[in-house]
Amino acid sequence: MKKLVFTLMIAVACSAGAFAATGSVNTKMSTHFSKTFAHAKDVMWVSGSSFVKVNFVLDGEKMSAFYDESGDLLATSRTFAFDKLPKQALATLMDEYAFPAYQLTDCIEIKNANGEIRYYVSFESDNSNAVVEINPNGEVSQFA
Repeated sequence: MKKLVFTLMIAVACSAGAFAATGSVNTKMSTHFSKTFAHAKDVMWVSGSSFVKVNFVLDGEKMSAFYDESGDLLATSRTFAFDKLPKQALATLMDEYAFPAYQLTDCIEIKNANGEIRYYVSFESDNSNAVVEINPNGEVSQFA
């Protein structure tokens, strides 16, 4: 699971290695997407090495959905406001990754197909980068 989440995080953070999907989008995933995200706009399908990603805008919010090769939904992701993270996590992050030593680079929410939510926050400093995982209870763990 951690490998899948890491793959999804990389795909969310940088889609430079991806290419427009041509023929890799099957009927199952396109039907699921159309039903689940009926009002999506600016839809762009992208194929990765082991998944298909669809970028879209829903209710003014940029999102992504990830499907496996058989067309099953793996997860959805969206950018998330740092200040909306669980309060316990905010306290921990502001203590361990204090500004200006660390700069916030990304804050995303990933919801897997079972509805389980995790937050991933990345920081960079002069010497290093850090990615932390936060569960809905606000517990913070080093991810990468």
